[in-house]
Amino acid sequence: MKRFLVCAAFAALLFPVSTEAQELSPRFGAGTHILVSTIDGVGLGAMARVSIPVNADFSLAIGSGFTGFVLGGTEDATWLFTPQISGIVTLPGRYRAPYFTVGAGGYFPLGEPGRERSGPTIHFGVGRVTLLAESTLFYEVDPMLVLSGDRIDLAVPIRVGLIF
Repeated sequence: MKRFLVCAAFAALLFPVSTEAQELSPRFGAGTHILVSTIDGVGLGAMARVSIPVNADFSLAIGSGFTGFVLGGTEDATWLFTPQISGIVTLPGRYRAPYFTVGAGGYFPLGEPGRERSGPTIHFGVGRVTLLAESTLFYEVDPMLVLSGDRIDLAVPIRVGLIF
């Protein structure tokens, strides 16, 4: 039995088990944002995103935001739904790391059927993650072009949140 334990310990040193698969588990992020839009003005909202790492540097993500343009009062408020599919490239860093996002999504006002200034979006953003004790803080700016009919509008969300 003693020989078996010595051989097993020696084999474990020669052929270590990778923890990469554990580090590449799906992550959930949630946060708040301020969205500045050439269509609706300035709004406040929340967002959520699930990312699935492909490797240590690249992740695929799906998420959505919900924004209320309520600064002029709730009677004339516009409510907005912004789903996104993204690729995220994270640059090297130990406790802080910059990242870039690129992808497509939508700009869909709720409760206003037939609204002309809605449609698909293309986005390219930049952000930074900071490692905390049990989670990760992120902050990002993710400008998107809104392709609505014969117009191209701009919407810029500035986001802050936590990744679990």
